[in-house]
Amino acid sequence: MTWLTAAQLDAMADAIAAALSPTALMPYIPPARPFGIGTADTFGIRAGYRSREAVVDVGGGTPNDDGVIADATHRRLVALTTQLAAALAPHTVRLCDRTLERTAHPALVVAEARGATVVLVSATLRDFDAAGDHAGPPDHPARYREWTLPELQAGLDAHGVEPLFGGVLPEPDEAGATIGVIIACAHTPAVRAAGHAAGPDC
Repeated sequence: MTWLTAAQLDAMADAIAAALSPTALMPYIPPARPFGIGTADTFGIRAGYRSREAVVDVGGGTPNDDGVIADATHRRLVALTTQLAAALAPHTVRLCDRTLERTAHPALVVAEARGATVVLVSATLRDFDAAGDHAGPPDHPARYREWTLPELQAGLDAHGVEPLFGGVLPEPDEAGATIGVIIACAHTPAVRAAGHAAGPDC
């Protein structure tokens, strides 16, 4: 892939903004108290959160051949991805729907997703209120971990993608959970530090 320059990133952000309908993503409202964000080693999740260590049980849903739960939320995200792909052609748009939370190694999934110009990443967001946030592991047996939206953004950014837009789906999933969505472009930390100067293909 060819890394995007700063001007290309700005143009891409404008094109994505124009392609999104006003109701596609709603603003993420953070809790009204300070909260921590993790590092690249924790993929953005704050210190003290406990990920599931055992292999997750995907029997709680009906995954397709790619391990994706093909529910109403997935269909909504597929439609959004298709809409973005049409608006951004010939650039490629890849959907990574709630995959990070069901893998022991989310950085590997992100590395594979960087083959597309634009990546739409969704994740089930962790419960977080005035009393505190869930310390993990998730209650759902099919998830290794859950993020807050700022943690997810930090994790993606630390592993080679540039978050351009973020928000939550206007409706919860079938279990009532909030689904966070980040639309991002690929980058490397070195490229970003150099002002998104053009880099090598990979």
